[in-house]
Amino acid sequence: MNIDFPPPSGGIYNNAGSSRQLVNYMEHEDMERIERGLFAEGFFNLTHDGIYKAEVIQKMDTNIGQLMKTDANFTPFM
Repeated sequence: MNIDFPPPSGGIYNNAGSSRQLVNYMEHEDMERIERGLFAEGFFNLTHDGIYKAEVIQKMDTNIGQLMKTDANFTPFM
C-alpha cells in the first residue's frame, strides 16, 4: 500500500494557520455517514471518546512547539 503525504506548504495544502478547516471537514464527513444510517465515531484520542470539536481545534492549534509562523501546524493523512 502506498501512502501519499502531500507537501504541507503552499496551495491547497497550506496548513500554517488554524486546524479549524480540517476539523470542519472531518465533522462534515461524519454528518454524511449519519445521513446514510452509518455509524459515526466523532472525535477521540488515545484515552477518551466523544471529544468536543472546540477542544480538538484548541489542542491542535496550541501544540506547535518550535514551529515558525509559516511552518505547517498539522499534516492531513490522505
